[in-house]
Amino acid sequence: MNGRYRLTAHGRIVVPAGSGGFFARNPRTVAGTTRDGKVVLATIDGRMTTSVGTTLDDTAVVAHALGLTDAVNLDGGGSTTMSVQGTLVNHPSGPTERAVGDALVFVPDPRRPLEYRPAAGS
Repeated sequence: MNGRYRLTAHGRIVVPAGSGGFFARNPRTVAGTTRDGKVVLATIDGRMTTSVGTTLDDTAVVAHALGLTDAVNLDGGGSTTMSVQGTLVNHPSGPTERAVGDALVFVPDPRRPLEYRPAAGS
């Protein structure tokens, strides 16, 4: 799995300053944890007229707003794809889902059902 740059640490935004394409608006994938230990995975669509993505700074603000005390920006761009129980739940930026060499697969405890909350407007 590929990731680069922490977004939040101990509840504070810690994204580094930078410039260039990586720091510009792009589709993003975020993984993080809340204060009470919940794991949160989020995607931000981009490169479309309906969603332009986020800068790295914006992504950190989103992670913080989601209550992620510790979060990292994972590989994003055209690789930003999320499915829940086999159903695609975001809108990848390319014409089709991109074949990628890595994935984060989350298998919840069967005694605690998976909780999926689509973002407003989804």
